[in-house]
This record gives sequence, structure tokens and C-alpha cells, in this order.
Amino acid sequence: MKESNKRMRVKAGVISSILLLFISLSVTGCNNDTAEDTSYFKPLTFEFTQNGKFLIGDPWSTVKYKLNESAVSDLPQTITAEVLKESLGIGDDEENSIRPDTPYSVIEVKAGDTLCLYASGSESYTNPEMPGDTGYMTLNTTAECYVYGNIMSLLTHTQNGKWNPDSKEVPPDAFLNLFYYESNLKNHSTESLWLPAEKLSDRCYKYMFINCENLTRAPELPAMDLADNCYEYMFEGCDGLTEAPALPATTLKPYCYSGMFNSCYGLVKAPLLPAVTMTEDCYGSMFAWCKKLTEAPDLPATKLASHCYHGIFNGCEKLSKAPELPAKELEGGCYYEMFNECKSLTAAPLLPAENLQEYCYWKMFYGCTNLNSITCLAKDISETYCTGFWLVGTAENGTFTKVAATNWATGEDGIPTGWTVVDYQ
Repeated sequence: MKESNKRMRVKAGVISSILLLFISLSVTGCNNDTAEDTSYFKPLTFEFTQNGKFLIGDPWSTVKYKLNESAVSDLPQTITAEVLKESLGIGDDEENSIRPDTPYSVIEVKAGDTLCLYASGSESYTNPEMPGDTGYMTLNTTAECYVYGNIMSLLTHTQNGKWNPDSKEVPPDAFLNLFYYESNLKNHSTESLWLPAEKLSDRCYKYMFINCENLTRAPELPAMDLADNCYEYMFEGCDGLTEAPALPATTLKPYCYSGMFNSCYGLVKAPLLPAVTMTEDCYGSMFAWCKKLTEAPDLPATKLASHCYHGIFNGCEKLSKAPELPAKELEGGCYYEMFNECKSLTAAPLLPAENLQEYCYWKMFYGCTNLNSITCLAKDISETYCTGFWLVGTAENGTFTKVAATNWATGEDGIPTGWTVVDYQ
């Protein structure tokens, strides 16, 4: 009898867990429970700490909102950017994030308010045949607020009021420029922002958090199936970020991580980069001007691509040790400006490639004022600008180790004047 009761209790517990999960998956409101991080099952949410206005620029046609405990509603009627700027007291010459010639829907908010957003799909776009022809929705606020919840509430909302937090795909341009230059966004202490997609599309997160300078924690990025330009400049100018999220993908696409953390001045820890096969500009300028970055991730790739590491550590002035570069076959521009202005570097990694390609080492160590040691095993250095300006601005004295049979010039495209030349043993 006791064993039977025990089985019944276990079965009841399982049923209760399933019911709780079902309730969570079909949630439509703003849940304010902060005892634990349940934010994965919450819609995209903004919790305000000041009075102000929430601004939705060029809103998608299906966007709806819920303010506190009110019903889910259509957005207020849009006004022009000019009318909005006038209402905010912004002069024509003042710096601001209001986009000219853009309609805005404005929601009045107060300190303590919670605003949730829903939509049935993205309407942002890029016209590949007409450079500069783009359309995208932006979310801005004049009041400081916490942002959390699941971004999929903007893609999966249905007519019956449900949405799917477990959706794993995003369409092209989905969140292009979504939080455009929004400095009032902050991370919540117990709630997280979720981007759960595992299959990405072209430009889906491009510029998503550009210049969101008060974000201190990036959302998890679990995607393994990347796309062209998918993370391009996603966190550019996010000064508050100190640590990058894990990037587990091992198969890359052109420009997938290009500029992803560019100018994140506070970043001190980079993620692992496990891919061994590169694509065009895949890591281009990824950590450029991350001025506090002291340690580079390992770069195990042996198969390179055009401009794959172009400027990846450009301006990382506290980087004191370069990662190993094991590739023996290079591609055009592969290491172009890779360590430009890395003023804390004293030694270059071994450069094992025998045949250089055009622009492969162009400005590779330009402005590395303390660099005083380099070993280069190149035998063919005849390609166009393969070593153009590569050691300009390095230490006045140093040691250059080379293959005995290779004839190097002295000067800006060769061995720095004043350096000692040693044959490789």
C-alpha cells in the first residue's frame, strides 16, 4: 500500500510539473515574480526606474504592448520624428537617437511601470541590390529601464494571444538595429534577456545593441548554425560589457562575427574561438579597440580565408601576448592590420608561412611601439603589399629572425632600420 501511494505521489508530481511547464509556455502577460530567473518564459520586457517615454521607431504592423496589468493593446498612432523631437525639446543640432523621416509610436511610462512587447514577425529588411536601402524597427526610451525576457515574443505572437519562447529560428534582418544607440537600457539583477535561436539568418542580429553603453551582461548566444553577417557589429560601442558570451559555433559564415565587439572599451575577457576553417572576414575587427583586453583567445585555424582576421585586435593596447598563428598557407589580407596599435606587445607570434599573399601582413604590427622581436619564415615575399607598412612604428631596436635565403629590404615594407637580423636555425 505504501509503495502504491508513493507511485501515486510521483505520478502526481510529474503531472504537476507538466502543467506548470504548459502554463509557462503559454504565458501572455508580464510576470513580476523575481524569486528566481523565470525570464525565459516572459515576453520582451522593460521595467522602468524613471518617468519618461518609450519610443518605437518605424514599428512593425503587428506590434502590440501590455503596460502593467492592462490588456494587450495596439500601439498608439505614430507621429513624425520632427514632432517627437519638438515634444522632447531636442534641437536640430543636438546629438540624439531619433531617426529623421521616421514614424514613431510613443508610450508614456512612469517609474515602476512594466512594459511588454509582442509581434507576429519581423518586417525589417535589407535590399541586397541597393546598398543603404534598409528598413528596421527601433526601440528607444527617454527613461532608464531594465530589459529582460525572451526576444521571441516579437516573432511568434498569434491571434489567440499565445507566443512561443522555444522558437529556434530567426529570419533575415530580424533584429537589425533594434536597440539603436540606446544608453538607458540596463541589465536586471535577477532577470535575463534571452535570444534562444539556434539557426540564424543573414544579418539577423546586426547592430542589434549598437552603443547600448550601459549594458553590462550580454545574452547567451547558443546558435550553432550561423549565417552571413549574423552577429556583425552586434555589440559595437557597448562600453559596459566586461565579458563576451560563449560562441560555440565551429562552422563559420562570411562576416559572421565581423566587428561584433568593436569599441567595447570595458571588455576584459574574450570568448573561445574554436573554428579551424575560416570564411571571408569572419573575425574582421571583432575585438578592435577593446582597450582593456589583455588576453587573446587561441586561434587554432589552419585553413584561412580572405581578410579572415582583418583587424581582429586592432587598437587592443593592453594585449601583451599574441596568440599562435599555426596556418602555413595564407590568403589575401588574412592578417591585415591584425595587431595594429597593440602597444603592449613585445614579441610577435611565429609566422610559419613560406609563401605570402597580397596584403596578408599589411600593417600587421603597425604602431606596436614595444614590439622588438619577430620570426618570419617566408621565402616568397613578392606579392603586392604583402608586408606593406607591417612593422612601421615598432621599437627602435629589435631582432628580426628570417630564413637565410630570403632577401629582405630595410624600411617600412621590410625589416625596421636599426634591428639586428638573425638567420633562422
